[in-house]
Amino acid sequence: MDLVIASSLPEFVVLIDLKGDPDYPKVTLRSEPPKEPRQILTSLISGGGSAEGLISLGDVLTSQMPQMAGLTKGLEKTLGTEISISVSPKLDSSGEIGVSTKISKDVTDRLSVEYQYSSLKNPKESYVGGGAKISSGVSIDGRINSDRSKEVKLRIRGKFGF
Repeated sequence: MDLVIASSLPEFVVLIDLKGDPDYPKVTLRSEPPKEPRQILTSLISGGGSAEGLISLGDVLTSQMPQMAGLTKGLEKTLGTEISISVSPKLDSSGEIGVSTKISKDVTDRLSVEYQYSSLKNPKESYVGGGAKISSGVSIDGRINSDRSKEVKLRIRGKFGF
């Protein structure tokens, strides 16, 4: 895969290069005229511009912001203020391009919760879940996907002398 996504912002043009294996593409972010990566990302997330090519990442990210802001306020009231939020582009194995927004919170040093919303059609990309650390080598994670399917993972780590 070799794809360039362009978004025209008022002050500059953002160019996003997607290269390599579609399952694990290498993403390069640049602009004309050249800007710092933080400035480019801030401009993309805050919106604006018109798209050229297949998709405008800025428009997709901006479309997710109202949902993310409402969800963040609700979670802050419930869980406190130390919430981790990440927004990232996603490329599904089917070739669909989307954006995932993940909000997570460590409730204690042994308990965490997370919510992920994705614009991808794959129901396993949007879920609510959590994890519990039972001991230093044992943890259990679970989640409920948007199609109501459930997943549970039990992890046991340690040294075994077989």
